[in-house]
Amino acid sequence: MRVSPNDGAPDRPARTALPRVADQRDNHSPTVAALYRIARRTRSPFRVEGALHDHPSSESVRLITTDVETLRLHYALTLRHWLANCAANRDEIVALYDERFYRMWEFYLAGGIVAFEQGTMNNYQVQYVRDRRALPITRDYMSEAEARYREASSRA
Repeated sequence: MRVSPNDGAPDRPARTALPRVADQRDNHSPTVAALYRIARRTRSPFRVEGALHDHPSSESVRLITTDVETLRLHYALTLRHWLANCAANRDEIVALYDERFYRMWEFYLAGGIVAFEQGTMNNYQVQYVRDRRALPITRDYMSEAEARYREASSRA
């Protein structure tokens, strides 16, 4: 894995424009808004390059990677839901832990939102199997299973 300033061209000025998610830009909690302001001032022009491959621990137990999904902007939406739930249950969280814990958790979720929306973080969901013939060649089985689950939940 290589990290290079300015996409490998050190003599080129750093890019400062940050991409924004149009439908989310005016819907930030104060913590998310503050982190966006910090990100705009301190955005590093570094890019990580590398390859995703089987982890040595999966090889030692004979697991084969069959699918890798990149969770990008939709993971930021997940974090937004978690932050909203966190804020809605603030009193209960503070009673269970304390105010400091709540503020740290809120900051953690808000930082994740900003990082995933700005493209500085990715999350990879990796599927492993022991037998390479255990799954169909295409991903169609995933959408078919989701349709069955939706149908079953609508009847419930």
